[in-house]
Amino acid sequence: MRSPRSRFTRAPEGAAGTADRRHSSSGVAGASTICGATFSIAAYYLTRKGFSHKLAAMDADLSSLEKKIDDVAAFCRTLRDENHALRGRLADLEQEKQTLVGKMEQARARLEALMERLPAE
Repeated sequence: MRSPRSRFTRAPEGAAGTADRRHSSSGVAGASTICGATFSIAAYYLTRKGFSHKLAAMDADLSSLEKKIDDVAAFCRTLRDENHALRGRLADLEQEKQTLVGKMEQARARLEALMERLPAE
């Protein structure tokens, strides 16, 4: 079993050269200069060693963020359910309004008919 690398452990010597050769043969003008300069420096690996205090803080932050996201998702579900109920209520009220408008039209028509039958003074 290999021991974990430290925060700034250098990559094996062959790693940088391999990346440089792979990018320099890409055929793109200027790629070998840009990639060569970038990949000529050995890569550094970032590992868990020396980061335990940061990982604990990140875990706490992620847990807090996860709780906040769950709260927002629950709130969205509540709003969606309430919105659905309100849309249903609105549809019922619009139907009731149409019924009442129809009844008012019938009542107005009957009143007009009754007024026509009244004798003129």
